[in-house]
Amino acid sequence: MKTFELPMGKNGGHVRFEITEGQRLHLQAAASGEVYDLTFSDCIYTNRYTHDPFMYKNSVCANAYTDETEVTVTGNQILFTTGKNASITQHNLFTVSQEYDAFELQTYFTVNGDKIYDCAFISGRADVEKGFFDRVYLPSKNGAFDIDTLTSPVSEPGTLVLKGKNRYLKASGGLVEFNGGFIDTHSFSVKHIDDLSYYGKANPLVSRFAFEDVEISTDKA
Repeated sequence: MKTFELPMGKNGGHVRFEITEGQRLHLQAAASGEVYDLTFSDCIYTNRYTHDPFMYKNSVCANAYTDETEVTVTGNQILFTTGKNASITQHNLFTVSQEYDAFELQTYFTVNGDKIYDCAFISGRADVEKGFFDRVYLPSKNGAFDIDTLTSPVSEPGTLVLKGKNRYLKASGGLVEFNGGFIDTHSFSVKHIDDLSYYGKANPLVSRFAFEDVEISTDKA
């Protein structure tokens, strides 16, 4: 598979992108002498239905990263476009910061044809290597938990922080949830029950990830 690499921050960091054989996006970030591995398995559900949240069991998941995904690199941005000219086109635009060890992900859709009422099941999911971090911090609640003792997912509006020895990851975007093995961002999309075209280029879902303690909050879902 092809790999793409962009510089990150002011201290020689970088981010490497690769679509894996399992139709996921492997992102490897080098920052402050540490290497972070995140695997994005963002997907949408293509079944057309009304607003019944229990219909997801009858839906079909369409992966956002496949062998047919088009990849466009422009400056400090990399765009993954899947399903071009199909009924649903998903766009995942990563912008890598040149000032901080951080990047932003914008996810938006082009819908051609019938409306698709699947917004409640958009998931900006990033798998996190188990055992890499020790603690999860919930800033708004001033709380923290040992990751290996978690018995249920924890969620935080806006921003959630993971820490380990010389390791740091801040995730932001709507409602952020962590279950010990993965992070879900822009979880507030479950509150939008209109059709998928709501999340067009002018109104993307926005997630931000930082490997240092910088302000990355977002007012997007």
